[in-house]
Amino acid sequence: MKDTGTILVVDDNIETLKMIVDILQAEGYRARPANCGELALKAMASQLPDLVLLDIRMPGMDGFEVCRRLKADERTRHTPVIFLSAEADQQKRLDVFGLGAVDFVSKPFHREELLARISTHLELWRLRQHLEESNRKLEAMSNTDGLTGIANRRRFDKVLAQEYARHARLGARLSLILLDIDHFKAFNDCYGHIEGDECLRQIARVIADCATRPADLAARYGGEEFACILPETDNSGAVAIAEEIRRRIIDRAMPHRGSKVAGCVTASMGVATVQCVAGGSAVDVLAQVDQLLYLAKSSGRNRMEFVTRRDVGEEIKGKLVHLAWKDSFCCGNELIDSQHHSLIHIANELLDAVLSARSATEIVTIIARLLEDVSQHFHDEEIILRNVGFPGLSQQVSEHAKLLEKGLELSQEFKASTLKVGDVFQFLASDVVMLHLLGADREYFPFITAP
Repeated sequence: MKDTGTILVVDDNIETLKMIVDILQAEGYRARPANCGELALKAMASQLPDLVLLDIRMPGMDGFEVCRRLKADERTRHTPVIFLSAEADQQKRLDVFGLGAVDFVSKPFHREELLARISTHLELWRLRQHLEESNRKLEAMSNTDGLTGIANRRRFDKVLAQEYARHARLGARLSLILLDIDHFKAFNDCYGHIEGDECLRQIARVIADCATRPADLAARYGGEEFACILPETDNSGAVAIAEEIRRRIIDRAMPHRGSKVAGCVTASMGVATVQCVAGGSAVDVLAQVDQLLYLAKSSGRNRMEFVTRRDVGEEIKGKLVHLAWKDSFCCGNELIDSQHHSLIHIANELLDAVLSARSATEIVTIIARLLEDVSQHFHDEEIILRNVGFPGLSQQVSEHAKLLEKGLELSQEFKASTLKVGDVFQFLASDVVMLHLLGADREYFPFITAP
């Protein structure tokens, strides 16, 4: 006959025990006998049954104590228990249900009634198990990125908040890596979205293979961005993992004809290590690592930028990360060169303010000063270019107006707390200072002569 489940029968009366076992076996159940409470607990420890039939009055450990111990053990607390006893008064019935039993059958019992109750509770138990398994699968699906198979943004946000709180209690350091695939839009345009999806899957595998500790979390942050949470990891350890990720991505040698960095797929990364403190927030870590990623991208890509935050209250000494001035930035006009140099200095001052978590009021002041100096520079530059007859002046004037308008708009949004400081810095330091002042401005260099 088909096996329909395992039932542990516990009764000190040998004749009753044998009769119940025979009934159950005749119906296809696997029946395991135990004639005392101690043997019942040992049997449960060696192999979990699907249901327990339990007598109340037994020498030594009675049925009540057996049930209490089963319900106190995480492994056995959900196993259904049916009490089978001649003590059928109302109080005893209430007592067994209070202990967590699912049913009570009086002795002497009717065979068909006992089997019906067993069948009903086994079915309910299996439905519960099926529901719990379905819920576990749904939970896993809701926390997993469907394309890459690693954690999704929802899971990442939850774990980062939990780990920050845990590290704040421990006074420990937490490291975070944020990664962006270089020129991924160009990759999709060149090879198509199917190959783009495969590229994302390979990057995810690389990150997961490098973040190997049980507490580490590799996640798809969004689009072509990935993140890696490294609990209780110092700066040198996090940087080493990030560099290993970067090299392994290159080692995959995925062709990328659309890249302006290399002939294969590469990635840029920001790496931050922070001392978590009570009252702090995981948002602070994200803002810092996001800014470092922007810096890595604006500094040439296929690289990482990192910084380690000191303990709260300790003065941050020295410069963290800088936009570097080079002699090749000089155009030959003393005023323009001095203004370019000054704007890079203020951009670095803004970066230091962001990375050292200075107040929003201080950051707003630096942003305002940078915008004011950019406006003055644009004005002076336009006069000089008009005097030398630069043919691209009208385009330059138009670009200046657009940059100033956007800069003022972003500044106001940050002041109103509707925009991250990283977005403002990315625009001012990268788009305005590095890309326009030291990039697009090169078009007029041949027309400039020293006064």
